[in-house]
Amino acid sequence: MSRHSFFLLLRFALWKNLFKFPVMNEEEWQEILKISKEQTVIGNLADAITTLPIESRPPAKVMQQLVPLVLHIEQQHYRMEQTLVDLFKALNQINVRPILMKGQSVGRRYPHPEHRICGDIDLLFKSDEDLKRANEWARQHAEWTDDFYEKHLAFRWKGVVVEHHAHLSSLASRRYDHCWKEIVAAELGTETLPEIHFGEVTAYELPSTLYAFFLLLHKCEHVMEDGLGLRQVCDWAIFLQSESSRIDREKFQKWLDLLELRPLANAFGQIVVDDIGMSEECLPFPLVRNQKHYQLLLRDIFKGGNFGKKRYPYKGRVGKLYDMWRTLWVKLPRYAHLYQLWPRESCARYSSMFRRGIKRIISILLSKCSNSHK
Repeated sequence: MSRHSFFLLLRFALWKNLFKFPVMNEEEWQEILKISKEQTVIGNLADAITTLPIESRPPAKVMQQLVPLVLHIEQQHYRMEQTLVDLFKALNQINVRPILMKGQSVGRRYPHPEHRICGDIDLLFKSDEDLKRANEWARQHAEWTDDFYEKHLAFRWKGVVVEHHAHLSSLASRRYDHCWKEIVAAELGTETLPEIHFGEVTAYELPSTLYAFFLLLHKCEHVMEDGLGLRQVCDWAIFLQSESSRIDREKFQKWLDLLELRPLANAFGQIVVDDIGMSEECLPFPLVRNQKHYQLLLRDIFKGGNFGKKRYPYKGRVGKLYDMWRTLWVKLPRYAHLYQLWPRESCARYSSMFRRGIKRIISILLSKCSNSHK
C-alpha cells in the first residue's frame, strides 16, 4: 500500500497527473516519508502532498516534519545555484568553459527545481589543457581537494563539492570502454553544444542524444557498483520527457546495441513508464518488458536506497583494510547477482575488483608488518 501510494505521489509531483489518492493513517504516511528520504525525493513528494485534497492530506504531525525538510532543500538549491554562477565566472576568467552535467543541469527541467535535492557540481572539460588549468585553479582556491582517481579531481569550494572530469564514464570492459569513448569523441567533435543560462553566466550542456544516453549509462554504472535511488531515475525520466523531440532514436538504439545495454535499458524503461508515469512515447527505444529484470532492478533500488547507502552499516571513517574487505564483501556478490542485466560488464568489474582488492589488501598488510618491525 505504502509503495503504491508513494509512486502515485511521485507521478503527480513530476507530471501533475490527476489521480484518486487514498486516505491514509499516520503510520502509512511515516512509511512514505521514510521511503522518500531513502530515495532522496522527499522535496518532490512534498509538492504533491501540499496539493492533495484536504481529506487526503497527512496528519499535522507529518506536515510539521515536512516543512523544515523542504526549507532545507530550498536553501541548498539556492546556495548551489549561486555557487555555480560564481564558479563559472571564476573559470571563465581563466578562459575555461566546461560542460555542466547532471545535477543542476537536469534539475532545471523539473516542475519545481528548488525541491530537487542537490548533489555535487559535475564538470566535463573538452581538452586536457582546460582540465589542467581548472585543476590548478581548484588547488589554489578549494577548501580541500581529492585526486585519488586518474584524470578526476574532487574538491570543496564555498561549501559545495565540485568534480572535474576528463571523461564522461570509464567502463571496465575494454570493448565497451573503447566503443563509448569513440561515441563521445565523435559527438563532442561534430555536434554543437547547447547552452543554458544560470543567472549571469552561460554553461554548455551535452548534445541531447548523448546526454540522454549518458544519464542512462551513468545509472547503469551505479547499479553495478553500490546502487542508486529513484532521484537519478526521475532525472532520466524528466530529461527524456523534456528533450524527446531532440533525441535521435536511431543513434540511441545503435549505442544500446554496441554496449549491450538493452536488458538494463528496458528494466529502467519499465520503471519510468509503469511506476513513475512517464509517457512511453518519450522512450528513445521500443520498450520490451521483462518482469524478471524489472523486479530485480526495482528490488535493488528499494533495498539499497540512494547510492546504496542502506547497504553500508558503518558510520564515520574506517581503516583502509576494513574498507577494502567491506568493498569486496559487498561488490563481488553484487556483480554476480546483477550479471543477467549486463553480463560482459559484470564479469569485467568482478575480475578488476578482485585483482585490485587482493593487491591492495596485500599492500596494506605488508605495510603494517613493515611498520610493526620499526
